[in-house]
Amino acid sequence: MQWLKKSRWKIQLANWDEMYGETFCVYPWLSMMVNTSGSIDFCCIAKPSVLRGDDGKILDISSTTLKEAWNGKDMRDIRMAMMQGERVESCKHCYLQEEVGKKSFRQMHNDEWERRIGEEAIHERIEASYENDFALEAHDPLYLDLRLGNLCNLSCRMCNSFNSSTIAKEDEKLTDVEEDYTRIQEKTYGKRPDWISSTEYREKFDADQFWGDIYDWLPGLRKVYMTGGEPTMIKNNMEFLNMAADNGHSEHINVFMNTNCTNANKKFIDSISKFESVDLNASLDGVGVVNEFIRGTKSWDIILRNYRSLLDLPNVNSNITPVLQIYNLNRIHEILYLANDLTNEYYSDSDWKHIGVDVLINTHPHYLDVRNLPIEMREAAKNRLIEFKEQCNILYEKSWLIKNSVDGIIGYLEQEQLDNWHENLTDFVQMTETWDRQRNTNFSVVDDELYQNIRKLL
Repeated sequence: MQWLKKSRWKIQLANWDEMYGETFCVYPWLSMMVNTSGSIDFCCIAKPSVLRGDDGKILDISSTTLKEAWNGKDMRDIRMAMMQGERVESCKHCYLQEEVGKKSFRQMHNDEWERRIGEEAIHERIEASYENDFALEAHDPLYLDLRLGNLCNLSCRMCNSFNSSTIAKEDEKLTDVEEDYTRIQEKTYGKRPDWISSTEYREKFDADQFWGDIYDWLPGLRKVYMTGGEPTMIKNNMEFLNMAADNGHSEHINVFMNTNCTNANKKFIDSISKFESVDLNASLDGVGVVNEFIRGTKSWDIILRNYRSLLDLPNVNSNITPVLQIYNLNRIHEILYLANDLTNEYYSDSDWKHIGVDVLINTHPHYLDVRNLPIEMREAAKNRLIEFKEQCNILYEKSWLIKNSVDGIIGYLEQEQLDNWHENLTDFVQMTETWDRQRNTNFSVVDDELYQNIRKLL
């Protein structure tokens, strides 16, 4: 991660909000994303995470090339809207983060890419688009977000069939059998698409045209993000990494992955070991039984052992990315203490390297949003975060990511209760009961007091 170590010496970054307005994000000028369904977008946080063509249809790699999407109507419209200071509907999650005092992905991405390529290179892309109806014909993407299928071995409760083949199989069993489950799922995600349980749809990720565009962009790429699904299980991910490294691109491409740490196999280790810089986000939503309950696994000891094996790699930097939701509200602080312990164990001699924690905020599915709970039911969780700040002050001050997460989540926990909280909590109880029957689990083991208090509200 040489670019980050060097960037520590540049204290003053550009104020992009002052230059281009408070809706500006660098991503439309340098990023392309492929969803697990094959649909194309520019950012994983954007919702809905799809681009559309002139005919209003969703752009998909089976019918649209990445190069066509890069300068398609939606991309040009998004660039133009940001240049005019307009809010982009699909970017509302970042606006929410900023409202609660958390540095948003938009703001973090602007800073990150200034550090990576410099302020002038960003201005150059913006000016080139402005002079060409917001198309970037002479500038290729620098960042690819590749989600090459939904193959995954876990069934996280805040996830869905689009991103987990295990959930897709479970969903197929429950849909039209469990009435409440079916109603809530359709309200949340829409009708179940035909492709969701098929393995044939993954063939689109093998297409020559798709990989041809990526190979053409390889020399200029600076970062590739891979998730899924579980990226360590997806064959095309390993093939891409090996091909990029074997063709001399391991020094200028920063590999970034989210992994559930259940599958630190030799092929995966060998592939990422070829790159100079690898960032791994460990998708852990709690410690011990909390993580096992939320993610549908009984292997916390294996997960922690695998995570340690990844931390042992000299080219790997890592953060932990839990998702704040009702299930882990009262135990989210345990992940912060884990990061503190691992930092002391692995990086006690480093003045900059550490395990960060980026607490993601669940707003969808709506029934898992902690804002459904009365403010007084969130007070204990907020106080535990304040206590962490005091007890682990060194890491809190050292890690801007942890500081941003803790302060942002405290602000989020102080938000007013959602207007439709009763409907959402009713859905929460119904979904929890359905999953617990299906998976032979019990939320009461994780947080019995909270579960009983939620029931009393209804």
